[in-house]
Amino acid sequence: MPKHDVPPERRNVAVAGWSTRAAPPSGDARAMLLAEVRDGLARRQRELPTRLFADGAAAVLRRQMEHLHEQRMDVVEAPLVEAVLPALLDGWRPRALVDVAPSAGTSGERVLHALGRRGLPECWVAASASLPAAHEALARTQARHPAVRASLVVADPSLPVPLARTLPAPRLFTCLGNALGAYTTVAAVRALRALRATMTPTDRLLLGVDVRTVGAAIEADYYEEAVTRTAHHRHALVVAGREIGAAFPAADLTFQPRYDAEQRRVDLLLVAERACHLEVPGLGHVSLRRGESMRTGVHATFDRTRLTAMLAGVGLVLEAWHTGERGGHAVASVGVAR
Repeated sequence: MPKHDVPPERRNVAVAGWSTRAAPPSGDARAMLLAEVRDGLARRQRELPTRLFADGAAAVLRRQMEHLHEQRMDVVEAPLVEAVLPALLDGWRPRALVDVAPSAGTSGERVLHALGRRGLPECWVAASASLPAAHEALARTQARHPAVRASLVVADPSLPVPLARTLPAPRLFTCLGNALGAYTTVAAVRALRALRATMTPTDRLLLGVDVRTVGAAIEADYYEEAVTRTAHHRHALVVAGREIGAAFPAADLTFQPRYDAEQRRVDLLLVAERACHLEVPGLGHVSLRRGESMRTGVHATFDRTRLTAMLAGVGLVLEAWHTGERGGHAVASVGVAR
């Protein structure tokens, strides 16, 4: 599966005041991205790195897709977050909030408001694999909560988040909107392990996950935005092609979601409408028959048993599980195993 991460030149890079390690030259970054593209296209199920579509696509198209997702989260997740917070914050006062994969939906905003009513937090950090998304989250928080010291970190989700040593504890980490479902099982475990390595024994994690069991319902969400996603992918392929010197048949590819019942996930695919080919430096001519696909991402779902096992495997423990009356989504309160 393609790595769901940030560009190599941005891995473990902290912005807006946090310490950072040197980034490799842009030529190295292009070479590493090209190597990922070649590796993905050589697999049986051809794949393209998710980050190929992160920063290169038009911002308007990206925001249209995010808006549809945020609307759904405002309905199915935000009320759960509101219901969970009183018990979570009873007798526990997190001094810092670390928002992992932040979005413009109201779930994260409700966390901030709940903490604000208690005179918290002192610090807020946006931790994202996407620099544009992190900047947008930072701007929103600075505008709505000027008294909170806000900053951002851009980092590979498979590595510990490079937080400042001076960031006060305890800290509440939030990973909402089924952000964990953007990874395959192996990659999700890596991301959880990285979070555990970042957390102190007094920290907690608030997770929002999709628990739907009917694949057609998830596919329907993606079909609702299929036209926008097709335009987003085509635009990003043109931009990425120029960056790495590749030729993608963008106009011949259409977005399509496809549910995999065995893996309990929807694969996000680019499907060839007609026979076409790609030209990739170091790989040469890659042919696609009509109907062949390249995977660009996933939307995984969870249940309580599966998530509990994943958490236990990395030293975390499920403390509370809330699904509400609507079903289809869950918010989990997670602590560090003793």
